[in-house]
Amino acid sequence: MSQSDTDRAHTGLPWRAEGPDMFGDFNILHPADSLAVAAVVSNMRPGAEVQGNADLIIRAVNSHDDLVAALRLSYRTLAFAFNRIHTLPRTSDTELAEAIEKVRADIEKTLAKVQS
Repeated sequence: MSQSDTDRAHTGLPWRAEGPDMFGDFNILHPADSLAVAAVVSNMRPGAEVQGNADLIIRAVNSHDDLVAALRLSYRTLAFAFNRIHTLPRTSDTELAEAIEKVRADIEKTLAKVQS
């Protein structure tokens, strides 16, 4: 993905799914204005699968920022642990354990949100 791809504006979050419409499609909407952002088209797929696809898109989009933040925190904490282990003759297990526990808790919270 190029830098210009990541800088493009998008419709604000959160998004929601609505449907099925008379064609079996689900619209992805922004609640503030109820204008369609995207559509999950049935193309003769079973209704439950189309709804599942719409739900997956909503979970992924609405969780994106939290997932990126959790990954960044995980990286920083692991980098901290790595540097402590390699630069100090004796590493404080308590300090490392507390830092890693913060990452674990954040990951669990984010995963619970994503998997709901």
